[in-house]
Amino acid sequence: MSSEQAGEDPDEALVAAILDAEREAELAELIRSPARVEALIEQNALGLDFDLALDLSGGLAALGFHHTARLVALTAFADANAKVMAAGQLALGWIELSRGKHRKALAAIEDLAGNTDIDVFAEAAYLRGVILESRGRHAQAAVEYERAIGMPRRKSAGQAALSLAEMLSAAGDDEQAVEVLAVALECGVAHVVPQAALQLALIRDRSGDVEGAIPLYREAMESGLPSAAPRGAFHLGEILLGAGTSRVPRRPSRRPTPPETRNSPRRPGSTSGPSTWTRTGCPRRSPASRRPPARRTGTSRRSGTATPAWSSPTPTRRPRSGTCARR
Repeated sequence: MSSEQAGEDPDEALVAAILDAEREAELAELIRSPARVEALIEQNALGLDFDLALDLSGGLAALGFHHTARLVALTAFADANAKVMAAGQLALGWIELSRGKHRKALAAIEDLAGNTDIDVFAEAAYLRGVILESRGRHAQAAVEYERAIGMPRRKSAGQAALSLAEMLSAAGDDEQAVEVLAVALECGVAHVVPQAALQLALIRDRSGDVEGAIPLYREAMESGLPSAAPRGAFHLGEILLGAGTSRVPRRPSRRPTPPETRNSPRRPGSTSGPSTWTRTGCPRRSPASRRPPARRTGTSRRSGTATPAWSSPTPTRRPRSGTCARR
């Protein structure tokens, strides 16, 4: 007997999952068909909402359809709904960032700083964090990521947590990166959770907790996500074929040293809050602290001598002949 016949309400989580799957399928079809998207825009039949405007324009831009992505963003920006219009501004910011135009990206979302809508605020904070991080302003980026993490919008919180954890881990603060990754692992976003599992697996593997890394590598591998599955499969294979060891480089866990100017007044016009460097700041490494990659050696097939793995045999120069030789 079905749940409807029994007078029972259907499982809300199952209904939400089905709707999400249907929406993802429709979105994927639109992203692969920029001509159809443009036709729907001309017919005023695209039916944009906040999430669709962001996801559709972002997906099109990621595939290189920048013209269509911009049309979607401008269509959203011209919408009568204030939230959809804000999504258009955010979409324009992402497009400018994909083109390497950091200032234009910040300018596109400048007036969203005071927006009181939870979704708009969270997405704007996450985008500002990505822009600031890409410009090397890690301490300010961490503040924006924390703002997004503190909002109830799971998608923004999960993405911001993943970005902040990667930034902390790159600075050597694996301990705090693990704490932040808990948010990304629990956000429930399909393209965030496998990447968070991979990041946590790398940290555990690097610290010597191979047994704890194995199920996380497997989760990343089984997700099929291009940004997580191949690396998860590679490191899992290394462990299983290498007698329980992996070649993930290990480094001592350390916290970033707070700068001497952490209590100094900020520059006029700065909109960032109080400095949180001692908690989540990530300083850029100086050139002197960067270690050169370890040289690998291999055995030459001809001479049997050790040669650098990246070197190639010197090509034999052939004598020129004909017209080219006379010139």
